[in-house]
Amino acid sequence: MNPLRYWKTILGLLVVFFTGLVIGGVLTLGVLHRVVQERQNPENWSSWTMSWFRKELHVSSEQEKQLQPIVEKAMGKMASLRDDADTRWRRIVGEMILDARPLLTSQQQTRLGEIIQQSEASGGRRTHAFGGKFP
Repeated sequence: MNPLRYWKTILGLLVVFFTGLVIGGVLTLGVLHRVVQERQNPENWSSWTMSWFRKELHVSSEQEKQLQPIVEKAMGKMASLRDDADTRWRRIVGEMILDARPLLTSQQQTRLGEIIQQSEASGGRRTHAFGGKFP
């Protein structure tokens, strides 16, 4: 049997396979992005923590009522801690950029300014090489 005889069928199967691979990858990345955003949302922290108490410690409904204000208070402190850390992080990166700017060529300084403007225009969504947002 000559495999070249069925080249159109083989090519068609490869196209279908790789198309499925690409679509599956894109969908998986979309789901992962949404899950990560939900995990980072402080509004969800209390409910997840209470679910953990119910699942792992089998707390009673009476215990749950007593735990709820404790958990909410702790989650509020954690959200505040995260916001404080983010503010400090942005300040440190800003200081780094100011300290590094004199060492850059005029072309590099111009490019850095463009990147910062793009970040500000997009609401700080543009990230830099360190994985965080520009200040």
